[in-house]
Amino acid sequence: MLIRSQPQKLSLRKRVALLLTLVAMLPGFIWGQSVAAAPPAVSEYELQAVYLYNFLRFVSWPQAKGEVSGVKVIAVVGHSPIEAALKQLQAKLARSGKGSSLVVTFHGAYRAGMNLRDCHLLYVADSEKNNFPQIIASLGRASVLTVAEGKSFLSAGGMIALLRQDNSLRWAINRRPFIGTGLQLRAKLLEMAVNIVGDKSSLENEGEVLWFASVI
Repeated sequence: MLIRSQPQKLSLRKRVALLLTLVAMLPGFIWGQSVAAAPPAVSEYELQAVYLYNFLRFVSWPQAKGEVSGVKVIAVVGHSPIEAALKQLQAKLARSGKGSSLVVTFHGAYRAGMNLRDCHLLYVADSEKNNFPQIIASLGRASVLTVAEGKSFLSAGGMIALLRQDNSLRWAINRRPFIGTGLQLRAKLLEMAVNIVGDKSSLENEGEVLWFASVI
């Protein structure tokens, strides 16, 4: 079931709260710069890399996944320009003193029997679009957050799809694959999604927040 709501007027308090969350997800904020000092032009894949890094901050993993250590692993399967963007992100984190908090691994093209479970977040490149179902099936109920581009990823059982809307980068969430994985989504990640597939019982004021996310 796809959740859609009619636009509603936001209270000033909610507008400010959500705007602050958006600001906190910008590259300048992460790297200790003011938003005004952030580079004026950021490529789409640089922005995707920042989104992946922030997704790690809005999801909780079971302690068995090494949650206590604070080190997160992003894995990429397939080939995509995001590889260079993630390496650049690692370098910037290292210069800011946070380099040890993120590890990035690259697996290349998908092959049957490939172990993709030893990470926190798995980014599936668009080059593996035909392999979406097999990759998702190979993970089973592993505690791995799966992310890729396009709505078809949600249909294949993926968790988060990155979408292009109005010349901006958005995301949609499929709640069903989270069942049994031990992953827990923070409310803000749900609130700022433009589309959510699954049970809406845990959402509050979803009409307001979905409208707000769609117009920013």
